[in-house]
Amino acid sequence: MKKLALIATIFITSALLSVLTPSLVFAQSWESYNDAAHKNVWGQGTNVFDATYGTVYMYGPGFTGGGSYDIYYYDGNNNLVTAATHLNVQAALGTGKLSSSYILNTDTGAAQGLWNCGVLDAGSPTPPSTWSTSGWVAYDADGFTVDQSAIPEFPTVMAAIGVAGLCFGIYWWMKRRLVYVKA
Repeated sequence: MKKLALIATIFITSALLSVLTPSLVFAQSWESYNDAAHKNVWGQGTNVFDATYGTVYMYGPGFTGGGSYDIYYYDGNNNLVTAATHLNVQAALGTGKLSSSYILNTDTGAAQGLWNCGVLDAGSPTPPSTWSTSGWVAYDADGFTVDQSAIPEFPTVMAAIGVAGLCFGIYWWMKRRLVYVKA
């Protein structure tokens, strides 16, 4: 009877450890940084992403090694801005570490203010079109502040086409007005 109780105790203990250990040891965290080395946490409040700091670097440990995740960014109006889909946990960063970066000046329609970023398992249902803190594998609880200077007013390609068109229009207009004088 003592052997049976000992075996049951060992089985229950190992079952509890296998269930509780991953959540205790490998808790996921997800933070925003202003540098690719992930040394300067750049969260909400005093730290602002602006023209000087135009790229958000997201990083967190505690993810499943070799796992695949989708990362979603939401702007100051809580609207989905972009998604980096099916990012694998990078072996170069070490087991369980996930990293992502987002250049802020790529979306002209994005709003300044408090931005958020969330992580889902790859293949999970599509995230909500507006920000919500429920259902994420991990998310930046504080969010990060983005200033209008980090977001362009016009897309670069559109501005280049506009300038080229304006130059051609002025050239064409001036050429039509050219008067030839006979000697």
